[in-house]
Amino acid sequence: MSCNFKEIDWGPDEAKNDHNLEKYFVKIPQYQDILLGKKRYIIGRKGTGKTAILESIRIESEKNPLWQFADISLKNFPLSIIRNLRDKNYRDKSQYVPAWSFLLLIELAKMICSDESSKPFEEVFRLKEFLISNRFLEGTITETATFLEENEAKVNVASEWLGAEYTKKYGKEINTSIVYHRVLEILIAKINRINSDSTYFLLVDELDEGYKAKDSNIRLLILSLLWSIENLALLFKYDNIRLRCVLALRSDIYETLEDNDLNKYDDYLIKLIWNPKLLGNYSILEIVNKRIVASYPQLADDENPWLKIANQYDRSIPIRRGGLWEFMYNRTYERPRDIIKFLKICQNKTRSRILDYSIVKDTELDYSTWLWGEIRDELHSHLAVWQEALQAITRVNKGKFTREEYTYQLQASLKIVKWLEANYKTVDDLIEILFDYSIIGNYYPETERWIFKYKDTTLAWDRDANIIVHFGLVKKLRIRTY
Repeated sequence: MSCNFKEIDWGPDEAKNDHNLEKYFVKIPQYQDILLGKKRYIIGRKGTGKTAILESIRIESEKNPLWQFADISLKNFPLSIIRNLRDKNYRDKSQYVPAWSFLLLIELAKMICSDESSKPFEEVFRLKEFLISNRFLEGTITETATFLEENEAKVNVASEWLGAEYTKKYGKEINTSIVYHRVLEILIAKINRINSDSTYFLLVDELDEGYKAKDSNIRLLILSLLWSIENLALLFKYDNIRLRCVLALRSDIYETLEDNDLNKYDDYLIKLIWNPKLLGNYSILEIVNKRIVASYPQLADDENPWLKIANQYDRSIPIRRGGLWEFMYNRTYERPRDIIKFLKICQNKTRSRILDYSIVKDTELDYSTWLWGEIRDELHSHLAVWQEALQAITRVNKGKFTREEYTYQLQASLKIVKWLEANYKTVDDLIEILFDYSIIGNYYPETERWIFKYKDTTLAWDRDANIIVHFGLVKKLRIRTY
């Protein structure tokens, strides 16, 4: 069967708004648990498929009349408003929980009011009146937060909500303006009186926007958001409303969080770690094959469609490099986005019907440059001198070197020296950050063994071992020898 590598639709770089995702989306083993509310926190590095899971839920919701979803995007969200809305009666993360809880409840209430299966009508009508009177019904979560701030953290509620006798004046109910967090329990009670056949999804994403590792206040805001989600998920677990909260968060941000309650989330947490093998859970090759089949449905029963579009056993591949697939994935961080991007770059640079080693080698610099950009997006919030640290690797001009060689080059940068002094860090601290992001790994020349943290997140940097640069960054860093 003739297949053309050039005709494969690999999809866009970002899963969000990818309407073709359902054709090639690979469901992780815990996907059903997410839909049932048994899992609600998706943790993974950038490019591991967190947003793809949320997008799949959106796509399924558009086809299922009994599924409703609300996007809680924190991109460009004014976190300063949450700080201003804090409840001063509490300390630490607790002071921000009421604000997050209120905002999430409003999003749930909006879904309930737009759902034709919600009943009884009178209760839904009262809830909708509350949303309309406060301009919440049509607004975004950002607009809701902005309204609260502009209204001095107060909302309008019908007097009967506060237990007052139901009265009317000039044909309208008497409304009272009170601080929003006094409405929380009332709002929860109102929602609990409503029945629905639907499942409601709160999809929380893009928490990394504007994140800075040194900003402890942002970490506190994220912790308070997690706590708010946990409270709501448990609150509605056995009630008439089926609420599913799903939050996606970068693993490097999650790992900086420090809180006694974090272990409580463990049962509801999924860590996305993929493997390059053909068989088994979290297979990256399965993702690639699914996209090949989406373009060539006749390959659906083929054991390994990859072999139809790539010269896996190209004899020009250097000895000990494995096949073409092994050569490519060794230059990734074993994330779906990495390998898909590598394939797209190869596709854009060739007219060949079959992917071979010569094409991969010709595009390796372009891919390495892209991977360098991905690392930059993750690293810059944790290491201000990341660029100077990578330039020091270029000056070493080798893919494998000793800690002493690298230390010499790092200390030759005045900007790095000043950063170390200002932040009370040592060179070893800086090197360890690079190890944590798998820019470098440990290398043991005696056994020719190397390890990178992306393969095992529990690994710690061994300062007595040599250093090896990640294979995918070698071309961009202009390293001449390995």
